[in-house]
Amino acid sequence: MNSFKNINDLQIRFNDVDIAGHVNNAVYQYYYDFGKLRFFDDVFKNKIDWQKEGFVLLKIEIEYLAPIYLHDEIEVLTKISEIKNKSLVIDQIIREKGNNSETAIKSKASSVMVAYDYIAKSSMQIKTNWKKMIEDYTQFI
Repeated sequence: MNSFKNINDLQIRFNDVDIAGHVNNAVYQYYYDFGKLRFFDDVFKNKIDWQKEGFVLLKIEIEYLAPIYLHDEIEVLTKISEIKNKSLVIDQIIREKGNNSETAIKSKASSVMVAYDYIAKSSMQIKTNWKKMIEDYTQFI
């Protein structure tokens, strides 16, 4: 878990919790989206015009490992594990805040996001400067 540089606190809202007393599994997608948003904010620092181009979600797989309850303190960790020509793979976890143990992990997700031209309405190559910004931020390539 040390390879995750991007860590953001999550706020559990009352309406996130279902009748069983834990965060509903449908809400996890929102938590992971928040993590991706903060990750992209940190990497690209407003240098992308998201109205014209950016990334779209192609696929997400979520693994639910332990329930999250209303008063739990949790955080989402986000990293890019692979960059291809038109897509990238984002790995994320939700865990107890500040707890690095494997038992603190509540959920894991892996997403494939595709570079997308919103004007042309089609996928596109990931721009060289985008790859450079990701490399500078993640230092994994």
